[in-house]
Amino acid sequence: MKKNKINIVDIIFAVIISFLVGDIARKISELPRYAWVNIGIVCAIFLICLLIYLGKNPVTKKHKFAFSIFPLFVVYFCFWYQKLFGDVDVGALMFHFEAGLEGAATEAALFREASRYFLLFVLMSVSLVYLINRFRVIEIADRLLALPIFLVTPFATHLMGTLYYSQHHSVMPALFQDVDRNIALSAPPKNVILIYAESGERTYQHLENGKAVYAPMIDIAGQGMEIVGVEQVTNTGWTVAGLIASQCGTSLQPIGLLSENNFAQRKEFLPGVTCLSDVLAANGYTNEFVYGGDLAFAGTDKFMSQHNYNKSDIYPVHRDKVGDYLNSWGLYDDTLFGAALEKTHELHKNEKPFLLTVLTIGGHSSKGYPSQSCKSDLVPASDKSILFSVQCMGHHIKQFIGELEKANLLDNTLVVVMSDHLVMQTEVTSQLKKHNRLNFLAFIGDGVGVSVKNKQAATFDTYPTILELLGFNLPERRAGLGVSLLSDQPTLVEQFGIGQLNSMIKYDRALTKKIWLSNNEGS
Repeated sequence: MKKNKINIVDIIFAVIISFLVGDIARKISELPRYAWVNIGIVCAIFLICLLIYLGKNPVTKKHKFAFSIFPLFVVYFCFWYQKLFGDVDVGALMFHFEAGLEGAATEAALFREASRYFLLFVLMSVSLVYLINRFRVIEIADRLLALPIFLVTPFATHLMGTLYYSQHHSVMPALFQDVDRNIALSAPPKNVILIYAESGERTYQHLENGKAVYAPMIDIAGQGMEIVGVEQVTNTGWTVAGLIASQCGTSLQPIGLLSENNFAQRKEFLPGVTCLSDVLAANGYTNEFVYGGDLAFAGTDKFMSQHNYNKSDIYPVHRDKVGDYLNSWGLYDDTLFGAALEKTHELHKNEKPFLLTVLTIGGHSSKGYPSQSCKSDLVPASDKSILFSVQCMGHHIKQFIGELEKANLLDNTLVVVMSDHLVMQTEVTSQLKKHNRLNFLAFIGDGVGVSVKNKQAATFDTYPTILELLGFNLPERRAGLGVSLLSDQPTLVEQFGIGQLNSMIKYDRALTKKIWLSNNEGS
């Protein structure tokens, strides 16, 4: 039988694997940036000595496959995702995989980081396969470690959680309060303006220079009732999910393994849920949506068409007007709010009550998109791009509300300003994580008053609160999974705690069926 002796190629591949293992260990342990070098040197010395010692072991078979290749691919995918977006959110990944990426920004960083991690994965795989076919001890280690490597990934954790909770009684549908879309107003109709500050969490104000960065949003909160304590629960942590939670009272469950789960072919978007726009449309409202990007992204256009929003896409029209003054998502916020102001004037002329939803882009990770007008008019409160972008976004929101007020367009109007979700990966994420991260939520309008209310809540509690502020009488003061923040009833966050509630939502297949299947499909 042929003997296997160590050579220079063996040493090269051993060194490559050692330093890649050091890099993985550093990322998992969140060690200093260059700690991988020290770890790699130690691993290389140990591995080379081991191979020299075992160099005479016989090799019995060539062309063996590395079992660890798939788990390592998952690991590197998680590193790529974490680098760009922060903590790996399996629910968000599943939803966007199902909905597709049409309309998404094509940022260079996305592909640059993907290429880098793919190259590292290829280096690791080639080195591993080579050494497995040279040394029996490496083959044994590969077979023994493949499953444990996969089990520590978020995907395995999600899978195990799904299997575990599937054996237990589902509770979320029992906590879901259906809303009758024909529920009648008990007061004269008010106009509604919803403004979503992209990733504009209130935690920013706690950072160094945070009061200056967040000053426009603090001023906005001072005009009405601010809710302090709005947590981000599972499946509400991306833009469309935050929009659905606040307007429909539910987390946006991935379709997953439901029958006919091809998102593009589904005729209905959340047919099991009555949303704010449905209730208002039944009461004679006109519903409009102003967004500076492609409405096809993540099924936003499907939500609009299925839940009584008018199909008015401002992006193609204004894209032609502004020429190359665009970011990778679409229009800058100064252009967006110019369009929103035009739309508000137009809606007032119709003399019908209206719902106007405005979705900004400026605060989007990782560096944000400050407008040209902010660069000209504002003194940056920070030299960090994302912080200036948040300052700029707040400036535009405050300016928009001020312009509406000057034009007497806020009479008999409820304005709700909120962050759609917590910000994803940025240059200040590590600083934000040192604080209790909360979403921003403020209600402004006649009869709302000026106050600060401290209450543990979730984004889906916004929905029943809006309905009650408009004059709808809700059974048990609840809508969907939400509880009106005007009531003294405990929210689900207060009732169960954020950790338990997250697990209940994440793995509840019955809730997924409830919101995604029509009555005919569910029967």
